[in-house]
Amino acid sequence: MLETDGPLNVLQITERLNLARPTVSHHLKILLNAGLLTSHKKSREVFYEPQWTEASKNLKKFMRLLWDC
Repeated sequence: MLETDGPLNVLQITERLNLARPTVSHHLKILLNAGLLTSHKKSREVFYEPQWTEASKNLKKFMRLLWDC
């Protein structure tokens, strides 16, 4: 969704996913902390978009951990 629609705010995401705003906010926080999203504030709204470079780095780390097991 974020990759095709561009940056979206929480309200736009909740409308597309048909989920409660607190649920979406909670998951966005997790994705931000994992380095999978970036956010920027425009006026009073925060917009989110994927951070693919960080996601690929984290995926490589995860794959190395799996390989070493």
